[in-house]
This record gives sequence, structure tokens and C-alpha cells, in this order.
Amino acid sequence: SQIEKGTLFSAYSSTKKPNINGDNYKEILLFNGKLIIDKDSNLEDPNDSYNLIKLNRTDILVETGINISGISENMIAIGQKEDGLSSGNNIERKSSGNSLINKGNINLEGKNSIGIYNSGVYIKETQNKGKITVGNESTGIYILDKDDYSNENKSRDRKENSNDGEIIIGDKSVGIYQEYYYEPTGRTFENNGNINSIS
Repeated sequence: SQIEKGTLFSAYSSTKKPNINGDNYKEILLFNGKLIIDKDSNLEDPNDSYNLIKLNRTDILVETGINISGISENMIAIGQKEDGLSSGNNIERKSSGNSLINKGNINLEGKNSIGIYNSGVYIKETQNKGKITVGNESTGIYILDKDDYSNENKSRDRKENSNDGEIIIGDKSVGIYQEYYYEPTGRTFENNGNINSIS
């Protein structure tokens, strides 16, 4: 369902609405859901709605024609991270099943930035169908796959990680980086798009 941040507490009187002091907090936590980004986002603006949301085990879709941009260093446009490790029959159930898909335009100018970052035990899919532009010493798509791909896990609903769009990188940058904690079995990254360097 769609939620407008400004109407979350509209049913409450002013005396019953929460009053939060300070500004070092996130206004919304989205847990085990799906976030569809359908408005342009400026990662430099602390009041941008996207920057006021904390995501946990949540799928993210950037819709066609939507722009996510930033100029500072160490930025991630869209990303999810789970800390659990898969090991034989003792799987830490912190797996997210995250699906991260970009159909829009990601433009990060600062160093050490990442367009799409997906890390976890169970990564469902990481796909770029739009355009990702990163500056120097950065990465277009960064994946840390922590699944051991044991027999009991092979039935999971996985799709291939892929780039069907365009990735533009600066000096000393990487278009796609995928790392396995364990020996990969049948999981690949399909690059059907373009990766171009502007350095």
C-alpha cells in the first residue's frame, strides 16, 4: 500500500501526536517490505523523503525516468545489507531475499560511492535496467553473496544478477563487483548491457 509521510498521524489530535526532539533520526522504518521510488531523490538533501527512511530486509525498485543523485563521497544510491552468514545446516536466519532493481538514473559524483549495493545470505536479485554513473574510485554494482548454496538452499527463488542497462565509471572505478563467501554454484552475473569508462 502507499503511505504519505505527511498523513501518517492525521487521525490523531495534536496532543496525541509524537513529539521528537533533535534531528539525528529516521522518520520511517520500512521492514520486510518493498519500496518503490517514484520521485527524484537528492541524496544531499537531509529533508528529501528518501533520506528520511530506514530500510531493513526491504526490496527496492527505482522506476523508469527517476533520478537519484549525489555529489559527496561514500554514498550508496540504493542498498541493503544483512550480517548473517550461511554455513551448512546452521544458517543464521538474517537472510533478506532482497530484490534491488534500478530502472531509473543513478548519478553519484563523489569518490568511494556505489550505485547499487546488495549484501546478504539470500540475495534474490540485483538488476540494473537503467543507467548508473559513478565518479572516481567507485563501483557501479557491488554484491557480497554470503550463501553457501547447499542442497537445502537450492530451492530458493533466485533470479540472475544482471546489467541490462548502462554503467558509466570514472578513473580507478569498477563497473560490476561480485564476491562470494563460499564456492559459487550456478550463480552468475549476466552483463547484457554496456560498461563505459569516462576516465
